[in-house]
Amino acid sequence: MDQTEDDLEKISKCSEVNSAPLSLQVEKAKYNDNMNNEKFKCLICNKSYSTKFSLYAHSNIHSNETRFKCLVCSKSFTKKCHLTSHSYIHSNEKPFKCVLCNKAFIQKSHLTAHSYIHSNEKPFKCLVCNKAFIQKSHLTVHLYIHSNEKPFKCLLCNKAFTQKSHLTVHSYIHSNERPFKFAISNK
Repeated sequence: MDQTEDDLEKISKCSEVNSAPLSLQVEKAKYNDNMNNEKFKCLICNKSYSTKFSLYAHSNIHSNETRFKCLVCSKSFTKKCHLTSHSYIHSNEKPFKCVLCNKAFIQKSHLTAHSYIHSNEKPFKCLVCNKAFIQKSHLTVHLYIHSNEKPFKCLLCNKAFTQKSHLTVHSYIHSNERPFKFAISNK
């Protein structure tokens, strides 16, 4: 079995390939070692990937096809590995434990991100200003500062935000919902 077949076998275990049986040659055509650093762009959301296979796996999110359903809450997923991660929510199981502080996590990626706290390592660096971050998501949010991009827009007033959480907090001004309580100081 060559390297590509090994990779495809591992990937298929995460159900990232279509559930319909396809020949290995067709799967190989989707998988690309990408020696030229070519980018493969999604025509729907413009997200870029380094391999054709990654783009193919991503394309499932745009179809309404969800093949894996949680038996507890009926939430559906396009990938079996996402259902597996989700199932830990119902069991309160956190199988990934930090060996330094015993903090436990539902996903291995969360443990990996947490481990940088103990090492003071900040592996994600901004190419514009050299600021470094513990998590890739923090760098992604930071990059909006340099681009002035605000991808999260309010559908009611068109105000835009760099973070989804900021849009969520903003949305409360359009409703009577007040989820936050503030203490009034008598100073």
